[in-house]
Amino acid sequence: MSSLSSLQIHQRDEGGRTLLIFACRVGADRRILEILIDADVEVGAKDGTGWTALDYAVRNDRHHAVKILLSRGSEVNARANDGQTPLHRACCEGYTHTVELLLGHNGIDANVVNNDGDTPLHVAVRGQRNGVVSLLLNQGSVQFDIKNKKEMTPLLEAVSLGHLGMTHKLIALGANINAVDGEGNSCLHITVRTEVFNSEDAPMDLLNECCTALI
Repeated sequence: MSSLSSLQIHQRDEGGRTLLIFACRVGADRRILEILIDADVEVGAKDGTGWTALDYAVRNDRHHAVKILLSRGSEVNARANDGQTPLHRACCEGYTHTVELLLGHNGIDANVVNNDGDTPLHVAVRGQRNGVVSLLLNQGSVQFDIKNKKEMTPLLEAVSLGHLGMTHKLIALGANINAVDGEGNSCLHITVRTEVFNSEDAPMDLLNECCTALI
């Protein structure tokens, strides 16, 4: 402990990063993280971008670090300067195991929005993270009709990107097929006009899916 004190454990670098943040940023061994935390480094400290040690642990998909930080009091819903939370980052990268760890933590907000109004589900759908989308949809607290600042719901995002599987999952769970975006376009409008599909049959499949849901 005395040797750590001499290293000025609370000192930050030019980017506002503490030793713990830096350790998670470079993927340090769990023993280093535990030594730093035991020496009373601030677990929830943020750097100049608003990132915490947990953000970096999540970005690097370091499960052991995520577990340690959550067990030691790291704020699971902490928002960085861009409004992103650790869950947003895990969903963006498609890290299913890390998403599971975060969703299983007490107090997680699975519907938190970033500065663009995107929920983790928006981010996962846009990134075509099928496994993550399934995890989120199986989470009872996830709301799938939230609109972002462009007035896009996750279903509208899925349809606009030609993601038939995600579209089917969302509709099956009761996503609002009549929702419209900021320009007044519904899923049917988007399906008819879009040219971004994953196969030649996808436009007709999506159209059938949307029409069936309206019956």
